[in-house]
Amino acid sequence: MFLAAYVIDQIWLCSYPVRLAGARFEARMTVIRLGSGQILVHSPCHITAAIAEEITRLGPVAHIIAPGNFHHLHLTTAQAAFPCAKTWICPGVEKRSGSLQYDGVLGDMAPEDWMGQIDQVLLQGTLMREIAMLHRASRTLILVDLIENFTDATPRV
Repeated sequence: MFLAAYVIDQIWLCSYPVRLAGARFEARMTVIRLGSGQILVHSPCHITAAIAEEITRLGPVAHIIAPGNFHHLHLTTAQAAFPCAKTWICPGVEKRSGSLQYDGVLGDMAPEDWMGQIDQVLLQGTLMREIAMLHRASRTLILVDLIENFTDATPRV
C-alpha cells in the first residue's frame, strides 16, 4: 500500500524520494477526492502501475497538478497513467519543461472543477512559485515548498 489516509475518505498522502542539487529528501504526493467523487493528484510522484491502481480505486482521476516550479518532474508518468485527466501547472513550470502538455495555468482563482471545495492562492518568491491550496471540508492547508524544515532528524535526508 502506497497511500496513507490523512483525512478519512477525502485526502491521502504518498511520500517519495527526491534528489535535487545533490541533496536527498522526501516529498509528498497528495490525493484529494472532490465532492463529485473525482480524484485530484497534487504533486505526483513517479506513478507506477501499482500506485495508479491504488489511486484509481479511490475514484476516477480527473486532475493532475504541478503546484510549484519544482513539482513537475513526474507529471509525464501521471499523465501516462491517467490520460483522461486535465493537467494544471503553477506559473513558471512551462519554462522548466518546454515539451510538457498541460490544460491550464493556476492562479489565485480556483478552476470551476474544484471551486468552492478548494481555495487557492499563488505565492511568488524570488526563486519559487507555489499554489497554496486549502481543502475547505477538512480545513487542510496543502503546501509543497513554502514550509521546509530539514534537520539531522529528518527521515531519509
